[in-house]
Amino acid sequence: MCTTIIVDYPQGSVMARTLDFEVPLEYNMIYIPRGFHYADDLYHKPMRSKFKMMGMCFRNLYPIKDGVNEHGLCGCTNMFIANNLFSNHPIEGKINTNSLDFMNFALGNYKTVEELLDDLDNIHLANKDVDGNSVICPDFHFMFVDRTGDSIILEYKDHKLVPCGDNPKVMTNSPKYSSHVKRYEKSIGDLSKFNQIKDLTGAYDPVSRFIRAKYILSTHKKSNNVNEAYSSAFSILEPLKITEGFFKNDSHDYYTFTRYISAFDTQTASMAVRTHSNTQTYLIDFDDIPDENKIFSYYFENKLEFKRINKG
Repeated sequence: MCTTIIVDYPQGSVMARTLDFEVPLEYNMIYIPRGFHYADDLYHKPMRSKFKMMGMCFRNLYPIKDGVNEHGLCGCTNMFIANNLFSNHPIEGKINTNSLDFMNFALGNYKTVEELLDDLDNIHLANKDVDGNSVICPDFHFMFVDRTGDSIILEYKDHKLVPCGDNPKVMTNSPKYSSHVKRYEKSIGDLSKFNQIKDLTGAYDPVSRFIRAKYILSTHKKSNNVNEAYSSAFSILEPLKITEGFFKNDSHDYYTFTRYISAFDTQTASMAVRTHSNTQTYLIDFDDIPDENKIFSYYFENKLEFKRINKG
């Protein structure tokens, strides 16, 4: 249950997302330097990053869930539950990886959406390695945006990654993107006649969140610079947050709620993060990394921070 949006401004774009999760979760920012061996492919060969990248990860493990590289390409993973998405074997001559490591591969190797799409036929995702052993391969779909403003969602057809949408700006979860667009158009209809106060859905299923996010994004005040775009992204996603205790997940005997909101800017190649219980916004760019040649992690404060005014 996650929601991703893209907020454009004249010089660039900010991609932002809510990360909703159903079990206790440790997460942090991670920086991966050029040339770093972050995973092995399905033939057990090392995968290394050509470009510096940073983003959010779980338990300080290398797979990035949402991030940005040094050239401003931003990407995000969201759950996309469906049957038979992946091949069960690698293909010789292809770039063979799994969905867990694909975001690192994309951010580590491409500068633009166009470059990624040009190479898409050479990329093969599978849930088993060359020896037939199962690998971790979550049901993810992916969204990217670059410095030119080009954006794309990648889903699946016949075990292949396929592009979806014409510069899409919103991604949630299943069903497929085209179905979300049709339901949005059916729900909203004529914008000039739509009564958003009374008729805009407030539900939290993927379809309802897509409709709400797309409508709020389309009607929100336009951003003139990166600071305004960051501010707009957090404001738009606030109504999409799931509060702690609102939704109990019986299968895990725990609550599904929004763990963090992260945002990434194409022009400054920076990221901003708010945790679920702390409204402080943390801003990080590549100049903040202590040593660009070494892996680096940062953990965010989860307790609410107050700033006291001068009473003197």
